[in-house]
Amino acid sequence: MRSMPCSHIPDGDRMNTRFPPGFIYFVLLISVQAMFLRLVGFFMPIYFESLHFSGFQIGLYFSISGIAAIVFSLPMGIGADRISVRFILAASFLLIAASYAGFLVTRSFTAFCIIAFIGSFGSRFYQIAVNAMFFKIRTHDHRDAGVFSTFNSFAMGIGIVAGGVLLAIADFQLLFTVKVISYLVFAVLALFLPRTETVLIRLAEYQREVFTPKVLSLCVIFFLSSFHWGAEIVSYGPFLKQTLLLSPVGIGLYTGIGMIFVGIGAFIGMQLIARKIVRSMMTLLMIGFFLSGVFHVLMCVPNLPASFALRMVHEIGDGFISFSFFYGAAKLFRIDRVGGASAFITLWQSSGAMAGSAIFGVVGARYGHAVPLISSGIVLMFVPVGIALLRKSGFVRY
Repeated sequence: MRSMPCSHIPDGDRMNTRFPPGFIYFVLLISVQAMFLRLVGFFMPIYFESLHFSGFQIGLYFSISGIAAIVFSLPMGIGADRISVRFILAASFLLIAASYAGFLVTRSFTAFCIIAFIGSFGSRFYQIAVNAMFFKIRTHDHRDAGVFSTFNSFAMGIGIVAGGVLLAIADFQLLFTVKVISYLVFAVLALFLPRTETVLIRLAEYQREVFTPKVLSLCVIFFLSSFHWGAEIVSYGPFLKQTLLLSPVGIGLYTGIGMIFVGIGAFIGMQLIARKIVRSMMTLLMIGFFLSGVFHVLMCVPNLPASFALRMVHEIGDGFISFSFFYGAAKLFRIDRVGGASAFITLWQSSGAMAGSAIFGVVGARYGHAVPLISSGIVLMFVPVGIALLRKSGFVRY
């Protein structure tokens, strides 16, 4: 069965259209979920260190947690075009709840790895479903990307701060319990999300959509940039604890306020595009990568006020990148096949994060947790150079 034609709203009409209730409900649900998601996130390596896991074990755990992303990204993305996305989201929340329930009953490394593998399905289902639903129900040109990125990042920041405060007065077991209960609630709430159009599309049509120089070069760009996600997964929390000597509350405030600055960066990016101060999404993306990379390196100074200030500039760069992804990817693919097509890009992102976790888990344990952050920051700094060379060569026109 051939894909159904897309319904496009002219840009002028989009700009005069209010956000529909379904889009608002989606943004609110995903933002609240992001807050609960980050209650534990950055603190997990610290939890594993308290259980006396080695750097190799911590890196292996986070690598295993990315297996589903590598193996099943494309099938899941295609499924998001064939099955109503709200059901996929509900299933992802149930799987995430099950994984945190497992954390409550074990402290065995082997058991944690099994749980990580199960939880990775939920996390991957969730990320692909969220991207697919955003692209399918968006109604505006740039404001939807800016609003979604801003609200999501602000919520994550609040969640990290709340997690640090809770860990100061309670323990990880309480946070795991809160996450189990909250994700069961999210699974029910997801069923009330807007229906998305389903359509059966041949694999060959996806291949024509993604196997183009523009898309493939973007995949390589996001693969390299996502190395710093892997570095942060295994080294960010321990760096803040061991080098900057922060307590759980301090770590929560440092990282949580940072995520709020990601939202600020997304909002600034939206304004730069809206006011035509920056006319190209790729130019904004290059600026974002440069700021993110340079200040990812500089934030590793062993001085708390300086590190915090420099980190906030890094986060603004990440906000530019987040906004550029949601704004730009929507223009790359047809709406009726955006689930599978966007999953192709996130597959490369997940591969980079997984590789970064495996490599930097060992590097951080051996040479100190600042080294992975500095190394991955240098990689980020060179991403804009690659984009500029592609533009200059004429191989890809962005």
